This record gives sequence, structure tokens and C-alpha cells, in this order.
Amino acid sequence: MNLYLDFANIAYSHQSFQVGIDVITDGMGVLPTASPLYLARGVLRAGLPAPGEDMGGWYNFSSDFDPPKNMTGYIPGHTFGQYLSGLARATPLRARSPLKRRCNGW
Repeated sequence: MNLYLDFANIAYSHQSFQVGIDVITDGMGVLPTASPLYLARGVLRAGLPAPGEDMGGWYNFSSDFDPPKNMTGYIPGHTFGQYLSGLARATPLRARSPLKRRCNGW
């Protein structure tokens, strides 16, 4: 098991995450009860980019953004916080309304 962990350490330090994951996964097949291998594989997976397409939506930069003529589009560092704040404030209002109706009879 120690050799697998040493290899994982080398793969991590050289940023060869996928190679390290493949070797650790093979080691897990040989030593299925070795819990440090599961942890090492998780650490290596953290170095990989997230699977799937880019998030899009609020995260996309818009070339149409041209203040003050056109205020639509993503402004890095500004609009996401505003949207997140608005969603956070709107959610409790909706979540409380069914609860409020149930509690009115008490």
C-alpha cells in the first residue's frame, strides 16, 4: 500500500492527476480494504477540472455589455453577488409561506 501512496504523492507533486488516479484505482482492486487509497484518489480527483460543459448563464461574459447603453450581460465580480443576494432573500419568503399557513391555527 505504501508504494501506491508514494506514487500518488509523486503524481500529485507533478500534477499528473489522471495517471495517479488510474494507478490508485488499480491498487484499490488489489487492496480493496486499504482506506488510505480512497483518500489519496479523492485528493488526486480534486486536481482535475470539473466534468461537463461550462456553467454558462450568469458566468458567461457578454460582449454586448456596453454601459450605459446596454446593461445586460455578466460583469465580472459585480452581478453574481447581486443575483445570489436576491435569490437568498427571495427563497426564505417562499419557504416560510406554507409554514406560516400551517402555524396560523396554533
